[in-house]
Amino acid sequence: MKRFQHAVPVILAGLILAAANPAFAQKREFQSKEELAGFLRERMPDFLKSDEQLKNLVGQILKTPLAPPLRETFDPNKALKALIPDGTSVPSTDCRRTSTPGGERDPGDCTATVGDESGAGAFTRFSHSKSIGFGNIKLVKRPPIPPQPPEPEKLPAVKVTDAQALEDALKLLTETLGLPKSELPLPPAGAKGGLPVRNLNVQGGEDGKLGTPITIQKVVFLQRGFQLGTPIPAGPASLTHIPGPGKAMVMYGAEGLAGLSVQGWQELRVDPDISESDTKSGAQLMDEIAEDLFNEGVRNAADIRMGAIVSSDQRNQIGLLLPAVQVFVLPVPDALSEEAQRQFAGQTTAGLIREYPLVHRKELSPLGRPRGE
Repeated sequence: MKRFQHAVPVILAGLILAAANPAFAQKREFQSKEELAGFLRERMPDFLKSDEQLKNLVGQILKTPLAPPLRETFDPNKALKALIPDGTSVPSTDCRRTSTPGGERDPGDCTATVGDESGAGAFTRFSHSKSIGFGNIKLVKRPPIPPQPPEPEKLPAVKVTDAQALEDALKLLTETLGLPKSELPLPPAGAKGGLPVRNLNVQGGEDGKLGTPITIQKVVFLQRGFQLGTPIPAGPASLTHIPGPGKAMVMYGAEGLAGLSVQGWQELRVDPDISESDTKSGAQLMDEIAEDLFNEGVRNAADIRMGAIVSSDQRNQIGLLLPAVQVFVLPVPDALSEEAQRQFAGQTTAGLIREYPLVHRKELSPLGRPRGE
């Protein structure tokens, strides 16, 4: 009897560029908001505890140089010709309809296809946000469906190395799609986890014996990030980049490019109503997080991790840059013993992710604008 299995490692994108505290194996119970606040205090990075460092962080984020937005750098016709060069694509009929009946920007996609998606032949679909300020671009490629499923051990393997896949992905994203290279930071040499490339492996065999794994796809994961003017001490390392709204993924198969996805690469602008003087104190921030998490029903956790991020206050397709902290509540330890796995059997082990502004927000008027002082 033949069988096969496939696996691809999962990446937690939200905190990859920010400092994270080491895991704590002991699970803690919270009977009150104060107990939860104490747990938070133990795990809050120094740059969030210190009012001086917190204000410095907010000031640097607000001064982050923003690259030109995609509406200035993304050329859909250029991208279409590069990704579907034979000119046989059929664009959707509503690509020119960029506004909703209510007069707001249409968040939908403009799509061009080659082939029949429901058929057995090759199919390609390229799509992008009609209003590119929403920042979504996607390419889906499907080869012809064979009449008989191939033997797992005979599947064609990817020919490119991790380094070449990363280089090709960066070139595609920047030169073809117009994403700014300055907002695609890479992990430093020797970083834990290596390059941001993961393999999709398939393993086949007979009689319970699995053969050699075959890499049928390489996936490059890139998180949008913004460089700080001055690194901020964060434990054993320094905080040099802050993750922001937007991520990209490029897939390569045996035949080359197999697909790509750019999600939420929103156009950002600096909020003129926020300044460094609006920064919350570390104590205010901790109390706010503890109260919100306790009200959300958090009564136990194995660990809570925090990292600075660039969030956005969305105004239709535009996002106003918002310094924030992302909090990830882990209900179970990262690594579970056999005994712990039996203990958590049948229980949800999904984490909770929340974001909190690092600045006081001004009250909005009925028109959605900040009120004057």
